Amino acid sequence: MGKLFCFDLKTGTIQWAYTTNSYKQNKNRYFKEDDSFHDDIGNIIKGPVDFIQMEYNPGAFFSSPTIAPGMIIISSTDGNVYALSM
Repeated sequence: MGKLFCFDLKTGTIQWAYTTNSYKQNKNRYFKEDDSFHDDIGNIIKGPVDFIQMEYNPGAFFSSPTIAPGMIIISSTDGNVYALSM
C-alpha cells in the first residue's frame, strides 16, 4: 500500500513506519483515514487494469528487503529504491 512497517518481534508493536510520497499523493483515492479501503472500492476498481493501478499508484512494496548494518533497502512500485536507516 505504500507503507513499510518495522515490528518488534517479541511484542508485535510497530517500532516505526515509512510512507512513500506516492502513497501520500494517492491515499485518498483508495483508502479511508484508517487505511482500510473505501466502502465503494468496487466502483473504483472495475477490472484488472484498475487493480494493477491501485497497486502501483501508492508505491506498494512487493520486493524482499535487503538488510545491512543499520539499514534496510527495498524497492517500491513507485520506481524508487529506498535505503532507510534503522
